[in-house]
Parts: sequence; C-alpha cells; structure tokens
Amino acid sequence: MTTATTTTFRAIFKCRNRNCKHVWALEYREEGTSLYGGKHGTRELKQGEREDRADRSDGGRRSYTNDVMGALCCPECGCNLPKGGQVQGHYSESHKCGAKCMGAVGPSCDCQCGGENHGRNYV
Repeated sequence: MTTATTTTFRAIFKCRNRNCKHVWALEYREEGTSLYGGKHGTRELKQGEREDRADRSDGGRRSYTNDVMGALCCPECGCNLPKGGQVQGHYSESHKCGAKCMGAVGPSCDCQCGGENHGRNYV
C-alpha cells in the first residue's frame, strides 16, 4: 500500500498600511506550477474569510494566485493587497537555522533548513 504525500509551500505577507505592518504566513497545498513560473497551490479559508466564486471553483479552497491578485486582506486592519511572496529556500551548511529564520519577514531563506522553518512563527 502506498500513501500519497502532500507537498506544501509557505508564503509570507506584510500589510501595506504604514500604521499596521502586520506580518503573517499561510500554508498552501502545492498543485503544480503557475503560469508565471512559481508554485500553484490552494489553502483552506480562515475563519471569517468570505468565499467567492473563484474559491468555489477550486473546491472551497483559496488559490495562491487569487490571494496575491487581491483576494487577501490583512487580518488585523483589513487592508487589501499585502506585500508578500512564496518562501524560496536554499540549503546552506554554513548558516545555522534558528530564531532569525523562524521570525523572518522576507521570502528568501539561505540556511540549514532550506526554507522549511522560514517564517514559521507567523503561521
């Protein structure tokens, strides 16, 4: 018997509102490659998020593309179109993974975890 493994990726977002600047991360289930060369994935909607027509066409899940194209709002202040991107991890033997990686707000990771722990504090 074989079991299917689900591959996920994380995206880190930061509110554009200069009075807020809230940082949060979301986990997406990878479902191929997007038209723009990045990973395509979907996620479960968070409590309080309204489902739209695009979410219903994705089986009640929100796609990463829809989030970055305007469907995602800051959970603190409601501002739309946050800055953010998919975590791009690269393994580096010389950089030890630690609190700096777990609390990172940018998408680039060069350490021993290869992106696995990057921004995890915000999930």
